[in-house]
Amino acid sequence: MNKTLILVGFVLSASACTPPAGRDPVPRLDVLQVVPGSVRTEAGGVVQFGALRIVGPDSTNVTGEATWRSNAPSVLTISATGEATLEGPGVATVTATFDGKSGSSEVIVTGRVVAVELGELSLPVGVTRALSGVLITEDDRRRDFDGHETFGSSDDRIASVSATGEVKGEGAGTATVTLTRDGRTSSRQVTVVDTPLMAVTPAADPGARLPSEATVHVSVTGTFANGMQEDITSLFAVSASDDTAVTLDGASVTASAVDTDTPVTLTFTGAARTVAAGKTATLPLTVVAAPLSALKLTAPMTASTKGESSRLQVVGTYGSLEFPVSPDDVTTDPEGIASVARDGTISWLAPGTVTFTAVLGEVEGTASTTVSDAALTGVTIGGGGALMPGGTLSLSATAAFGAVTQDVTSLVLWKSTAPAIATVSNVEPGQVTAKAAGPVTIEAYYRGVRAGTLTLTVAP
Repeated sequence: MNKTLILVGFVLSASACTPPAGRDPVPRLDVLQVVPGSVRTEAGGVVQFGALRIVGPDSTNVTGEATWRSNAPSVLTISATGEATLEGPGVATVTATFDGKSGSSEVIVTGRVVAVELGELSLPVGVTRALSGVLITEDDRRRDFDGHETFGSSDDRIASVSATGEVKGEGAGTATVTLTRDGRTSSRQVTVVDTPLMAVTPAADPGARLPSEATVHVSVTGTFANGMQEDITSLFAVSASDDTAVTLDGASVTASAVDTDTPVTLTFTGAARTVAAGKTATLPLTVVAAPLSALKLTAPMTASTKGESSRLQVVGTYGSLEFPVSPDDVTTDPEGIASVARDGTISWLAPGTVTFTAVLGEVEGTASTTVSDAALTGVTIGGGGALMPGGTLSLSATAAFGAVTQDVTSLVLWKSTAPAIATVSNVEPGQVTAKAAGPVTIEAYYRGVRAGTLTLTVAP
């Protein structure tokens, strides 16, 4: 693996402050600052740190004169000039000391990618679908594709692949799609079938009734003669019967303000020279005039600071319609127990009981959660059952933090101790496929540690 050098440039400025007459002078700032203040990167690279001595309005680069130290040499080692070598996964603190002053930076080092798992792929001619897969790291964790992958196809006449991994069926047959990352190549056979598009079905998410100024996302599912169903939204143009009631932006439909409930018909027209050519479909929508009357918040009843982040869901009531909304503001009382990001993600910070209050216009709603400091006590694998060669079953993984439980099926790294007997997927998390008769143990690695196991027997 080639090392990656991260160079850090820094410019600091400050202005002098003269205290009013009759007051004590403002103490002069005298600190040592390490830059960057925090780093998250993959093992195997190097990071150049800098040290600035800041005295009042002036700053001096003392990187080469400072004394450098890492508190975790197995994660990161650092030279006398502030160049850090990322040795392995973990968390380390880099500290610089100069003239009696110290500064530090936190470094999170993730494991190197050691394997790639790709999902099965078959699609009709004319359909495009993203190549699915996960990265597997040396510290037994899973990661999504991160843009450092390159893709290729053994035969572009059958399946072409974009730079971002979008696979398009060009002609009937089989081709091999490859993904290369850090010199490692993984491949998956793609089957493309030439089968007619028989029907198209439009839908709206989260529903075909929407309040004024709300947005829904529309999609089109195609059903092919061989039974395949594919998302073919990109092959259709959308128009509305009443462009004063809704505004269209690609596959997004935003309602206008209306005085009375207003019906709208969306028409989907297939693009010429595609498999959708000549296909049309309609979808009725209703823009609801009722004003917002209440907000309902949904948050976990219990949580742990040692667990995963959760999500705060906010639903508005408009007459008889309940519709997901984005509040103007969300506050927590007391502060310091939880924080809420703009997308509704909740981070648990400290034990206690916290009340969330969401406000949209003049309407507000509340929900409460009791947070503990309970640590992980284990992961339970569920969903086992009888298996015969060629059969499949789906497993689940539940992490327990004291009395708090969370579904972590899509977060754990799944492994099989005997892939010749049964495999377990990380692309379709927890899906077991039996290959041959015999016993097999399925393992769930959570946060890099084997946290749960389940033994299955494939019957002959």
